[in-house]
Amino acid sequence: MYTGGEIQWDLVYSVIAQAFHNSAWRVKHEKEARFEPAAKCYRDDGVCALQRARVCASYALLKGTNEFGLWAGGSPDSTKIFGNTEDRQLLLVGLRYGRILAAWESLSLEYTLDIFPAAVVFEPERVRRGSSTIYGAGLTPLGFKVNFSQQSWIKPFVAASVGFLYFQDDVPLPRSSRFNFTPEIGLGVQFFLTPKRALTIGYKLHHMSNANTGRSNPGMDSHVIYAGFSFFTP
Repeated sequence: MYTGGEIQWDLVYSVIAQAFHNSAWRVKHEKEARFEPAAKCYRDDGVCALQRARVCASYALLKGTNEFGLWAGGSPDSTKIFGNTEDRQLLLVGLRYGRILAAWESLSLEYTLDIFPAAVVFEPERVRRGSSTIYGAGLTPLGFKVNFSQQSWIKPFVAASVGFLYFQDDVPLPRSSRFNFTPEIGLGVQFFLTPKRALTIGYKLHHMSNANTGRSNPGMDSHVIYAGFSFFTP
């Protein structure tokens, strides 16, 4: 039988209440630390560690990001838009380098450079004697690309560039020129499988012209559909 006197219930209630209070305080502050709003994370000297981790884990293309890619595409026919040559097919294989020059909340501006280890023009057999397949290579050193939907894994884009191709024979007609300038404009979509890996599908209006540096300048316009894969580094 208990003989130590009456239980001090007021003291028991006080201890229990204090324990619940401490537990609730701890849970509340753990939640606040875990779900701190991004807006509270900015400081005068830049972005704090939590915000930086959040941005780096997103699909945003930040200033200074580099793109390395491989793509290939072709045109089933040529049309008369700026040039005068029809019935030509074009195949392009390109290596892409890009760098984000500027980034905003909803879009980014990217510089692009493409190296073409293979460019092939297919023409009707009646055009010239010998092979109707003409091989070339080239470079597009000046290009710009605007990427939209910064925070989305699906990024539409528009692009424009200018470069050159050099072929083993005159293109697109005999007695024109082996060397041709290649201005182009296009659009497409990049699907980011991860924040640093993307599949690309696009279209470009590709113009080929020797700018009157050859004996004749017929010009050729191609509707190029292409696909590729890119990875991105900080």
